Order: sequence, then structure tokens, then C-alpha cells
Amino acid sequence: MYPTDKEIVYIFSAMRSGSTLLKAILATRAEVTNLPETPRHIIHSILSNVTQKIIVIKRPRGYFFDDDYPGFFVKDTEKGIIIVRNPYDTVISLHKMNIINHWKRIFDFNEHTLLQYWKNTYERLLKLSNKKNILVTKYESLTKSPIEETSRIFRFVNTLDKSGTNVYNHPNKFNWKWGTDDGGELIKTLKVQYSTREFSNKKLIKLIRHDCLIQDILKRFGYSRMFPELICNE
Repeated sequence: MYPTDKEIVYIFSAMRSGSTLLKAILATRAEVTNLPETPRHIIHSILSNVTQKIIVIKRPRGYFFDDDYPGFFVKDTEKGIIIVRNPYDTVISLHKMNIINHWKRIFDFNEHTLLQYWKNTYERLLKLSNKKNILVTKYESLTKSPIEETSRIFRFVNTLDKSGTNVYNHPNKFNWKWGTDDGGELIKTLKVQYSTREFSNKKLIKLIRHDCLIQDILKRFGYSRMFPELICNE
């Protein structure tokens, strides 16, 4: 049971989908926490020392032991933010992370298995997306139009300062690192940046375009016009 005088906001996503960036942006407001990614079963013990009113709990779905993700449904008194990133960039980024963190199993984490992970994650999160206390944001919208998108997010969370931002701060009590947060160089610039891409992995594009469930998820999250290269219109 979390303290009743606090407001709980969960961030749900696949790994490598912008949850660390979103948490850092939320923490630019004085009344919002900037906690490290924490196992759910020990969160309560940490919150006894939290002074901020709004507690943000980052909860991306892991590869292992997360078959019941998200594991619970947000109560009406709590809020949740689903952050989605397109499957092509997610898989490419996951592959880079796995070279460092899971190099012994790198052949297990191929395009098929990583896409299955993305698909299962967002198929589950779609079931939450129509709740009134859930906000859906896309990583691409957050990085391409940060002022507008962060203002929308701040209004949802109901921070005192609801103006948008394209900058954030480094956490002062822990370091970003691969495996629990984003340890890449981009996030350390402390400025929201939109990265252009080249869709060079034709095998991955073909897998995305020929998977009916992935296509349905993309369309329901509003990706049809954003990435026509990934959409099959047949």
C-alpha cells in the first residue's frame, strides 16, 4: 500500500522505448520524484523517505519473469502513461543493448524474438489504453515535438507548472546505466532530440509488414501516417 497523500504515476512500455527520458522530463517539476528503476516489491520501503507529492514509477516490461505484464491494473486513484516506440527502432536499439548486456545469448535475441517481445508488450498495454486515467504518448512525438507533447503530459499528471520543455536534468542520486535505465550518450546530452533513421534492415521491415497483429497495433497507436515504410496497406 502506497502513502495515501501521494499521487502515483506508472510508466509502462517495452524496454528501449523512451521510459527513462520520460521519467527524467517529469522530474523537471519540483513535486515529481526522480527515482531509479526499482523492483515493485521494494518500492514501498523507499517511499517512506520521499518528500515529493507525485511519485513516478518506471515499469518497462522485462524479457524474463514478466509474463503477466503489467501485472496489475492501475487503480482509479492512480495514473499510468504508456509510451510507445515503433517496432523497427525498438528492435534495433534492443539489439545494441543486448550486445552489451546479453552477449552470451545474442543469437537468441534475433529479429523474430525481439519483435515478439514488442508485440506481446503492446498487445497487453492496448487493453489499458482506453482507461480515463491512462495517457498514451509516442516516443517519436515526444522527441519531435517536445514542447507540445510534454505540456500535454504535464497537464495529465497535473503538475503545478504545465509548460512544455525540451531539456531535463541528470539524476543526482544515481547514474543512468544499461540494463536498468538508458546508458547511452544521447540521453546524457540533457536535451530532447529527434533522431532520423534509415530503414536499412529489409528483413526486419518485411517481418513487421507481414505480421497482422503488429500492423493492427501500429494502426491503433496512430503510426499509419508517421511511418508508411512499416505499414502494409494491402
